[in-house]
Amino acid sequence: MIPKEWIVRAAVFASGAAVAAGFFLVWDRERDGELQVDEMHASFAFDIDDEKQVTVFADNVFIGRVIGRVGSRTEDGLEVQFKVKVLENIKGALPAEVTVNQQGGYDPAEKRLVVFAGDLPLSSGRTYIFSTRYSKDLGFHTLVPRSGDINVTELPDSALKKEISRRRGVVESVAGLKAPK
Repeated sequence: MIPKEWIVRAAVFASGAAVAAGFFLVWDRERDGELQVDEMHASFAFDIDDEKQVTVFADNVFIGRVIGRVGSRTEDGLEVQFKVKVLENIKGALPAEVTVNQQGGYDPAEKRLVVFAGDLPLSSGRTYIFSTRYSKDLGFHTLVPRSGDINVTELPDSALKKEISRRRGVVESVAGLKAPK
């Protein structure tokens, strides 16, 4: 056998062994009851990464601090509700506290993390710029995945003020446009 063929065969064998080892590690982890991570995907009537489209779709855009988790539901996949203290309204008018619904989240009973559209779960004590749509039937504000919960916890006050001003400009620039149905 020539050295090149030997190297290729060794690489193929090593790759197969790595895949097999990965399978057994995942199988063993699930068997031991460690965290299971699932990803959910969806199609949207607008680009959830386009700030202007998200602003048009949202009933409310606001700065809020997550107080804590207050519930969950599984009718349409895992959704988790959080109590949020409203620090500043940018679009719309909200009371001092609202319930924000996030699709996906962590289910402690099943030790399962559901990541919806690449959006990581909200964290208590963190401050976000929220873009939400209100459901009168359910009584909560569902955030737009990814761009509807921008973590601004680490921003200095001056940078946060600039971001709020910039967001107000976005709200003004899309005033009068209709959200997709």
